[in-house]
Amino acid sequence: AGLVSNNIILEKANIPRNQKSPILSLVLMISIISGIVVVIAFIAIRYLLFNKIISIDDIQDYSNIPIIGAIPISRIKADVSKLLLHRHPKSMLAESFRNIRGNMEFIKTEGSSKIITISSTISGEGKTFVALNLGAIIAMSGQKVIVCDLDLRKPRLHKSFETDNIKGISTILIGRDAIEDCIHKTEIDNLEFITSGPIPPNPSEILMQESYTKLFEDLKKKYDYIIVDTPPIGIVTDAMASYKIADYPIYITRSGVSPKAFVAHINDFVENSKIKNFSIILNGIEGGDTRFGYGYKHGYAYKQGYKRYGYGYGYGYVDHMKGNHYYSKDDEPKISFMQKLKEFFKFKGINK
Repeated sequence: AGLVSNNIILEKANIPRNQKSPILSLVLMISIISGIVVVIAFIAIRYLLFNKIISIDDIQDYSNIPIIGAIPISRIKADVSKLLLHRHPKSMLAESFRNIRGNMEFIKTEGSSKIITISSTISGEGKTFVALNLGAIIAMSGQKVIVCDLDLRKPRLHKSFETDNIKGISTILIGRDAIEDCIHKTEIDNLEFITSGPIPPNPSEILMQESYTKLFEDLKKKYDYIIVDTPPIGIVTDAMASYKIADYPIYITRSGVSPKAFVAHINDFVENSKIKNFSIILNGIEGGDTRFGYGYKHGYAYKQGYKRYGYGYGYGYVDHMKGNHYYSKDDEPKISFMQKLKEFFKFKGINK
């Protein structure tokens, strides 16, 4: 017996005469559009999650602390902070420090000899580099300056000058060495320095002794400016002793490195400690940021308002007519979206 199918062919299939294949142009277009969408989404997510300080605007959004200068990023690679201004006295770097020095002159202080204390929240924001080169630019104007390394936990100043650290601040404070025996000269006239000395077992206690106050009283008799490089205030409390005696307490933030939360932290620090004349320097800005340029197309501006170590370079301007020595937000061009995106991939140089 045989089986008969119940299926009936209603219409025969048409056999195409030409071979069919995917439309290459359509596939290519879809691939390109998909790639662009993915890249834009990735960039947008990173941009929204990026919480670092990039510009003056970012600081102003969170604080009214005066900003007395900004320092452009350097492409020079170095493991330690170095003096650079005396080798390039007409550079934009030198001009930036001159502007910072000029802005400081508008801050009222008591006494003829002035103490400048420089710190940051964490290491790596540029305080040592700023201390060295700010001291250099002041010394180059004919003032007698000494830089003191009061970071008794992680000293760096002796490495910058490639000298030993057998004696210094720590041995002076315990009475083992005299101040005169610990002073080092530099290649810049009027600029000298004292290293930290051997790391003591109790840095905080040493800085609370009477010898600490006497050290600065003796230095004031000989120098016009005393620049103190302290440990980061966000890690230890040693910097507080120096901030309390400072005529110019300066806080360093670094573009692309310092989180915006640091600004809120420093607001609380200033409010609780009642420190006067507190100011901020923004370190490591992109050179293309036209707000801060001697020779940049937007010229100068002024503004009004309130774990690692590093360095950096920047600008300010003094409005002599108004007596205002800060940046003006009204005069500042906004940083573009693309400029901010460059912070994700920017070159890391000496400002680290």
